[in-house]
Amino acid sequence: MRESVIEVIDEAGFPSDEINMLTVAVDEAVANIIEHAYDPKDYGEFSIDIEMAADGESFEAVIRDSGSFFDPGLVPIVNIREHVQAGRKNGLGIFLMKKIMDRVIYSHDEDNFNLLRLVKYASKDGKNADS
Repeated sequence: MRESVIEVIDEAGFPSDEINMLTVAVDEAVANIIEHAYDPKDYGEFSIDIEMAADGESFEAVIRDSGSFFDPGLVPIVNIREHVQAGRKNGLGIFLMKKIMDRVIYSHDEDNFNLLRLVKYASKDGKNADS
């Protein structure tokens, strides 16, 4: 998956200095789905589909999964100082996605699949674009 993010960015001419951070955001999203959206007791099939597109102006990843419903509004906002001081190593996926990406949008499609849309805009001055 990481190689796919790099390939999309390289081919599209999106600023290459964003590769590592975008890879982290997509990786965190997929890891959260694998870890939280599926019951470990369910050994049946599940699906995670990722569509990515980029050009010189933006990068977008749409991740579609068949896991359980998720409402990110129910996740408390992380106080990063307290989190680090407590020695916690997990629980930063949504925080990282929101810090890295300009837009993080959760929804459901007509087939009741979860959709996560991650968008990053290239900035002309090297700083992140506003969301």
